[in-house]
Amino acid sequence: MQLRPRIHLTPPAGRLNDPNGLCIVDGHLQVFYQLDPSYPQQPKQTGWGHASAPITGSDRFYWQHHPQALFPDQDYDAQGCYSGGAVIDDAGAVRLFYTGNVKHDGKRHATQNLVEVAGLGRKSGGRYTKSEHNPLLDGPAPGFSNDYRDPMITRDPANPERFRMVIGAATTAGNPAVVMYTSDDLYTWDFAGELTFAIDANTVQHTPAIVPGGYMWECPNLLTLTDQASGQQCDVLVICPQGLDPVNGQSRTHFASSDQCGYLVGKLDGTTFQVMHGFREIDLGHHFYAPQFIGVGEQELAAAPSGIQPTLACSESCWMIGWMGLPGADESPLFEQEGWLHALTCVRRLKLVDGSLVQSWLLPPDVPVLTINDSHVAAPAAEHLHRNGITVTAADTQHHVKIDTPACALLTIGACPTRLTVGIGNPVTVTVTETQIACEYDTDVRTVARTTDAAVEMLVDGPAIEILVDGGRESFTLLAHHTTWQE
Repeated sequence: MQLRPRIHLTPPAGRLNDPNGLCIVDGHLQVFYQLDPSYPQQPKQTGWGHASAPITGSDRFYWQHHPQALFPDQDYDAQGCYSGGAVIDDAGAVRLFYTGNVKHDGKRHATQNLVEVAGLGRKSGGRYTKSEHNPLLDGPAPGFSNDYRDPMITRDPANPERFRMVIGAATTAGNPAVVMYTSDDLYTWDFAGELTFAIDANTVQHTPAIVPGGYMWECPNLLTLTDQASGQQCDVLVICPQGLDPVNGQSRTHFASSDQCGYLVGKLDGTTFQVMHGFREIDLGHHFYAPQFIGVGEQELAAAPSGIQPTLACSESCWMIGWMGLPGADESPLFEQEGWLHALTCVRRLKLVDGSLVQSWLLPPDVPVLTINDSHVAAPAAEHLHRNGITVTAADTQHHVKIDTPACALLTIGACPTRLTVGIGNPVTVTVTETQIACEYDTDVRTVARTTDAAVEMLVDGPAIEILVDGGRESFTLLAHHTTWQE
């Protein structure tokens, strides 16, 4: 029995982690990702894997793998090509940015580097030439440690001809930080400074920490989005704090995973971020980290779906892909059975509404849909779903959905209460009531209160599970590594 998901991106072999370099070229979403193809037989040599998927047509959002794009083969990246982003200029030229990891006498040295890309839309995956100007940044700025990585570049909304780069960092004093650089040509970068945060009486608090602590913030993303409710342009800063302790709240446990991911909404003035909405977790599930975002011009894509999407200064929406994993959480029977480790989420479209990121999926068109209501169960592809092992028991007190064999389906749950179990040994259990949703895996229960009567949507793709609650204002993501299935 094969457990590899059908519509989630997994590595052909070896270990996958952070998504990198999201961009749209020739009507395809190009996705790079951290890849150790020889894991665990060889010492860690992280490079960049590469896959793409069409964004229109009957095969949209089905992934095709391409040859590995980046290898740690230079003196400035000898121990790994770590995470980074992509930039497309107005002429359509594609450049990738990444952190090079070098170790001297066991001590890390971080460099920031550029790759020129040609022929990215080809089946062969393109050609990659590391710049002769590398390293663009040879080490951290003064006052920061070599935990200095994951460059992400966008245009400056105040001056769209200028680019801004954010890098996740830690100070030499052990505090987390995001630093920013600016450039007019993408090769020469000026240090603008560390981002600071201004909080006032109007700041909305969503978690115990308006600005989180920890010891480092990884994988920053900085976007400018138009709030769909107010029409106001807002800056959204996404960070992945490491070193936060769990905090029990009224309706949920905040910071329940070993490493976190969330966002702040506000206005960036120079290097001062005026916080309008404090830190809020993007996903509450057991396996979600290091997402990457790309601002998307939906109207431009609709007008020219086969074209190239230049890097934008501001957009009405963005697309996101996250890593279905966590740092240091690599123990998985899936690898022993099938030789691959970890996955990426399906593509999600996010819009900013009243200061909150609202998520929805962009899925292949042939994913079966099962709708569960109080009065009936509707399945346009009921025969297909039944063959894949999805059974539904409807009762006055509780609906029960059982998925005993690996299936791929989208479940829309309007009935309350409903209990879903995925797998037979160490299953994932999701309980939906009128007031909350609870997701349990490996005895770890994550809950969130429901604030609307919107249906709960649950995407099941073998061991990969994604859940959207309250119309996409909350989400859960997990990869059921330790679940067993009916043969």
